[in-house]
Amino acid sequence: MAHLILAAVLGLSAEIAFAQPSDNARAILGEVATSARAAKSWRAEGVEIGDITIGDMHIRDKIHFRVAVDGPLKLRSESTADSMPVERDITVCDGTYQWIYHSPDRSFYKNAIASSCADARLSEWSKFSDNLAAATVIGRDQLEFNGRLRGCEVVRAEYEVREVVNSVPAMKRRVHTLCIDTENNVILRDNLETTVPDSGAHVSTTITYNIYERDPKFSSDYFQAPVPTGTFQDPGPYLDREDPVAEDGVYRMGGSVSGPELIYNTEPSYTTEARRAGISGVVLLSLIVDADGKPRDIGVVQGLDRGLDEKAKEVVHQWRFRAGMKNGVPVAVGGLVIAVSFRLP
Repeated sequence: MAHLILAAVLGLSAEIAFAQPSDNARAILGEVATSARAAKSWRAEGVEIGDITIGDMHIRDKIHFRVAVDGPLKLRSESTADSMPVERDITVCDGTYQWIYHSPDRSFYKNAIASSCADARLSEWSKFSDNLAAATVIGRDQLEFNGRLRGCEVVRAEYEVREVVNSVPAMKRRVHTLCIDTENNVILRDNLETTVPDSGAHVSTTITYNIYERDPKFSSDYFQAPVPTGTFQDPGPYLDREDPVAEDGVYRMGGSVSGPELIYNTEPSYTTEARRAGISGVVLLSLIVDADGKPRDIGVVQGLDRGLDEKAKEVVHQWRFRAGMKNGVPVAVGGLVIAVSFRLP
């Protein structure tokens, strides 16, 4: 009996120890935020699991991600979902442009960077002490991290976030349950539970970090555009456009007009000057693909100089395409931009 009483007392003491004051939890979150703001660069790998429940319907997906950030204007993010394992999305900010490459479609988007380029997962770390309504340490856990088992404090944190619902501003509460390695001020796991207004959908997002490193060194070409040679720039939504009219016998994609497909290409060659200068990157060329699948009217949209622009034009002249189609008939299609990638070994 004495042993049972002692065990019960020890168990109660452990529970009391786990429910630490909110001031300690706030201090832990503050250290994480401070460390995140102090890092000029970082990289991380992990898994994000999303669960959506609407009534009796439940949807789950797992995304494997790798992300690296170097200052406000350089980012590289790669992700693959278990539901679509053959698809891979890569986003790169090179300091001037944001490039988004989707592997199955072999297409890319390119946009100018407005002010910053941040990953939604890691950018939250520097904000975990902002808008904090309540925080409590509720326990301890262990997770594998950077190749070994790490202990972590489990912190339940509630935030008051201003949102707009049906055009009406409102204060909403978000609840994060965080597993934090307090020795290194690193979040090992982050679970966010939310309920979508009106629909009643319950959304749970759990991010588990397997690797995290502050201020790593990146190779000089790590944040270059991830676009392979022969990839077309996506012209944006065009399926709903009205049936286009040919100008000088050349159509634009849209309506009943499909785009051409690359069926034969060779890699470009370097100039001696560009190789010595260590230049690499992507040349973007505008072109028309005729009804016989041959390219013409090739121009430089974005170049690299040192002779590489001419090398890109020379190699594209040799490529062949499956022509774009209009109602099943091959036609000439213009308004196209294609990538020629130069990579040094």
